[in-house]
Amino acid sequence: MERRRFWGLILIIGLWVAACGSKPTAAPSPQPSRPQSGLAQVGSVEVLKLASPSVEVRVVAHGQLADGCTRLDEAKMERVAATFSVTLPTTRVAQAECPPGPIDFERSISLDLTGAGPGNYTLVFARP
Repeated sequence: MERRRFWGLILIIGLWVAACGSKPTAAPSPQPSRPQSGLAQVGSVEVLKLASPSVEVRVVAHGQLADGCTRLDEAKMERVAATFSVTLPTTRVAQAECPPGPIDFERSISLDLTGAGPGNYTLVFARP
């Protein structure tokens, strides 16, 4: 009877040690996430007519990006009749640790005046 208790106790201790000594499974590594796309928030715009042999107009957009991880992509411009539409796309790495708060930006964009004659034109920026 003593022997049974002894081996029973050894079995219980062995199971307890095996359970406590097992290695934890590694947490799965996070999958890289896709960058988030958006639009820059433009606060003000300057239109500059440059002195050159041909007519050249530049637009300087001032605004804020959401945080330090948000980057401006290449500006996109389209002209339909007398309206110039400008889009300032942004990209942000998803789940990145970034300095909080808005970041000021300034972007200069040259307007394509090919085929545009004298007159009044409208400038529109895409909004987020």
